[in-house]
Amino acid sequence: MLGVSVASRSPGGVADGVMVSIEEVNGAPALLGWVGPVLVGVLVPNIADGRITFDEFLAGSSR
Repeated sequence: MLGVSVASRSPGGVADGVMVSIEEVNGAPALLGWVGPVLVGVLVPNIADGRITFDEFLAGSSR
């Protein structure tokens, strides 16, 4: 897991206490959003026709 913990709020940034990690989900890279031990969101990129879009999955599980 590659994790980044953000300590301060900045314009367009991530709020205090939020951690973002990059993980493999079903064989694809995904960006996971955590608040403490609770998983609050998963973004899985789709790459097609030279464009990147994201499928968003909301979660509510704990580590």
